[in-house]
Amino acid sequence: MLVISNEVRLPLDRPVKVLLRSKDTLHDFYVPQIRSKMDMVPGMVSYFWFTPTKTGKYEVLCAEYCGVGHYNMRGHMIVEEQDVFDQWLKGQPTFAQTLATAARPSRDSVLEKGRQLAEKYGCGACHSQDGSTSLGPGWKGLFGRTEPLADGTSVLVDEAYLKESILTPQARLVQGYPPVMVAYTLNDDELGALIALIKSLGVAPQASGPGEDLVAQGQQLAQSLGCLACHSVDGNKGVGPTWQGLYGKTETLADGTGIKVDEGYVKESVLNPAAKIVKGYAAVMPAFTPSDKELNALIAFIKSKANADAEASKAEPGKQP
Repeated sequence: MLVISNEVRLPLDRPVKVLLRSKDTLHDFYVPQIRSKMDMVPGMVSYFWFTPTKTGKYEVLCAEYCGVGHYNMRGHMIVEEQDVFDQWLKGQPTFAQTLATAARPSRDSVLEKGRQLAEKYGCGACHSQDGSTSLGPGWKGLFGRTEPLADGTSVLVDEAYLKESILTPQARLVQGYPPVMVAYTLNDDELGALIALIKSLGVAPQASGPGEDLVAQGQQLAQSLGCLACHSVDGNKGVGPTWQGLYGKTETLADGTGIKVDEGYVKESVLNPAAKIVKGYAAVMPAFTPSDKELNALIAFIKSKANADAEASKAEPGKQP
């Protein structure tokens, strides 16, 4: 059996031995709900035993700081009843089937090779395939899009650009993302498989106006500056206040006073975060020095999360925005 995924599926009430290894640096496999935490050390295999006794979906975290993509090293452990697990298992390819697929010169085999390469080289740690934000540009809808570069120019994402980005990633950097990607030395077949995978994820609709472009830039900045490591955009509590429904809201400060979250307050919070601390949150945010254009983009992104929250509220019967 060969399963390549960021999910670990396990049957209920059966002992499990978890074998762990790292390809690059020190990592850690941590599942709080089962009280298990084990380091992964390059050059050796570590392990632990446990027996899952409760069904559910549990988050798997890396609990050792391993680099700039550390925050994005997440997965899920799914514990199921034995019959549900068996049904899932029957739908997975065997190792022999995987080899047979790789031997057939078809589009599916090329895509599978691309998926295997992306897994092998850890591309998913920085490039999402589902449209979510990450350390590098997401692959969903990337091919055929025009991307703004850090030097103010733009580039069409075609095969030539993707090859260049893999072989010499520092040559042309997309605006809003840090220059952290290392160069890879892939052959033409491997490059073709990765590009085929990116192509298969389609081309997303282009933004319909300047406002949407600004929101997209703000989202990229929020990702590259690490804002989303502390501020969620889905309402979940983080180290700092969530951005969902934040803009226009009145927040209670640590000194007991209240303040409306408007453009002036957001700008001050970015440039001088210690000036006004929201009640219930620690004063740990560092000061940033973005340009006026970048500040406006961040504000546009935060505003869009407030609007999205209001639309979601309207859609739920009986819920007030």
